Amino acid sequence: MQVLQVQTEVRPDPAEVGRARRWARSRLAGSGIEVDESLAETLVLLISELVTNAVVHTGCPAVLRMLLPGVPESCPGTVRVEVTDNSARPPRPRQAEGDDTN
Repeated sequence: MQVLQVQTEVRPDPAEVGRARRWARSRLAGSGIEVDESLAETLVLLISELVTNAVVHTGCPAVLRMLLPGVPESCPGTVRVEVTDNSARPPRPRQAEGDDTN
């Protein structure tokens, strides 16, 4: 099966989250995954969360990458989503309190 890799740069700006969602929807539709399918909705939600974390917690540029099944007529394949940032700091585990919203 062919795999299509697409990526976009994400600036350290909260407005980039919405742009990343729109970009992802258009790339999914181009690969044959319709935006109203539950898979597309799940992927866009996942991308929104990952990009938000990268933007809010690092303050650094990031790269959003998706690896998609390359032929729309083919059997459904795996979609891989990656977000990488340039922060030199490792993630720091935190304990959420009962009334925390994030």
